[in-house]
Amino acid sequence: TNMIVSVPTGPVTTSARNVAMAHAVGVEAGVTVVLPWKGIVASASYTRQSITDQSDRPGIDGTAIPYSPPELFSAALAWQNEFFSTAAQWSYTSFRYAQPGAEFTSLLRPFSLANVSVGAHGAIGALQAHVRLQCDNLFDERYAVVRGFPMPGRMIRIRLDSSWNPTNQ
Repeated sequence: TNMIVSVPTGPVTTSARNVAMAHAVGVEAGVTVVLPWKGIVASASYTRQSITDQSDRPGIDGTAIPYSPPELFSAALAWQNEFFSTAAQWSYTSFRYAQPGAEFTSLLRPFSLANVSVGAHGAIGALQAHVRLQCDNLFDERYAVVRGFPMPGRMIRIRLDSSWNPTNQ
């Protein structure tokens, strides 16, 4: 029932504000399907929530707590065999307000993000290696989690992990 919320007060400053009485209700559902003989894992989750200020402050009482989206959704699919792997993930965050009072002028638009990756892995004696090409924010979505702080656009990464395990010789 008691929350501390960070609220932007200027272009680069924020203020911690106490919400003496917060009320949160919601439902979350998730499912994961694993097909180990095919190397497939699929998952999805959905959250519907309402987090409101109940502190009897005029103009704010009963309105959404800043940065609390009413809906969240995510889905992921991954496949892996002895040598290769691939994965895709998509997430959606609904609108939310950047200021107390749920005024239209502080509304932040919804956004969705897609990430994909492909990889290869193997071993030569005791040396194990995995290389992965990954693209985050595949569609170059322009968004901000916090007003005034834009998040990165599309990022492409190449990742190489290796390990030496002498017991595998």
